[in-house]
Amino acid sequence: MKIQDIMTRDLVTVSPKTPIHKAARLMADHGISGLPVISDEGRLVGVISEGDLILRQTKPEKRPWWRAFFDDAECLAREYQKAIGTTVGEVMTRSVISISPSFDIEVAATILNTRGIRRLPVVHNGQVVGIISRGDLVKALAMTVPERLSVSDRQLVTEIKAAWSASRGSRQSARW
Repeated sequence: MKIQDIMTRDLVTVSPKTPIHKAARLMADHGISGLPVISDEGRLVGVISEGDLILRQTKPEKRPWWRAFFDDAECLAREYQKAIGTTVGEVMTRSVISISPSFDIEVAATILNTRGIRRLPVVHNGQVVGIISRGDLVKALAMTVPERLSVSDRQLVTEIKAAWSASRGSRQSARW
């Protein structure tokens, strides 16, 4: 099965200029844990997640004065910007892993698992065309009917597939 077969296509996105309170509201309203950040040209430039927003609520780590001589100044500046930023562009995660819609879902599962992330933007020709999440992969697993199942189990899986397909259109934008 290919990523394009199960990815969420109806996306909620933000721009780097979006205020973080608006991004947080979008996540809460849509029941999602992250948003792709799209430039004015339609390119993926980052992802803002609950983790990026929660970081703002934590108390900064107290460092001894002498560590300033050994810490990476660029890294410290980025941490400070994430902690006090007011726009998505200031607090988003910039190094984003993405995937092509033509890959098998096993590739997405491996990336999500080994990288410890919850979602992958799906990019085709430089444009974000969807998102694949852990939840999408679990649903795909539920949709597969192993041959060893009894007839009644196969019927149950068929009914679950039908119900899921019927509800998929109304829930597309709420999945992330």
